[in-house]
Amino acid sequence: MTNISFLSLFLAFLFVSTAARDVPFDVSPSPSLSFAPKIKSNFTYVCDPSRFDDLGLNITTFSYCDGSLPFTVRTKDLIDQMTLFEKVQQIGDLAYGVPRIGLPKYGWWSKALHGVSDVGPGTRFDELIPGATSFPTVILTTASINESLWKTIGQVVSTEAGAMYNLGRAGLTY
Repeated sequence: MTNISFLSLFLAFLFVSTAARDVPFDVSPSPSLSFAPKIKSNFTYVCDPSRFDDLGLNITTFSYCDGSLPFTVRTKDLIDQMTLFEKVQQIGDLAYGVPRIGLPKYGWWSKALHGVSDVGPGTRFDELIPGATSFPTVILTTASINESLWKTIGQVVSTEAGAMYNLGRAGLTY
C-alpha cells in the first residue's frame, strides 16, 4: 500500500512539475500571419546595407563587408578595427556587437536540442509566437533508437526556427 501511495505522489509531482507553461490564448478571430505586424528584425546578416544606413555608416568603408575580397582579408579588417575591449565583448553566448563599425549584437545560446527555446537572449516569443514545440531530452530520444523520430524532430525544429527568423524573432544560428 505504501508503494502505491508513494508511486501516486511521485506521478502527481512529475505531472505537475513537467506540465507546459500556461500560455495566454485568445480564441477571438485574428488576422492571418501575412497581415501580422512586422517587427524590424535585428537578425539580418552582418553586412546588410540598411543596417549600416540606420547607424549612419557608409558600408563601402568597411572591407569586411566586401564579398569580392578573400575571407582572410575581410577577417583581418574586422579584427583590426576592434579594440581589445570590443574583442573580449564578443566572447561568450552574448556577443555585444560594435555599433561604431556596424557589427550587431547577437545571442548564441540556444542549441535547439529540445526545439526553439526562450532560454537565452537569442529568441523572443510574444503574442504572435507564444512558444514553440519542446521535445524530450536528447538522451531519451537517442535511447529510442528511432531514426525517423530524430529526423522528424529536426524537421519540426527547422521549420519553427525558420518561422522565428522570418518574423524577426530569432537568428539562424542555434
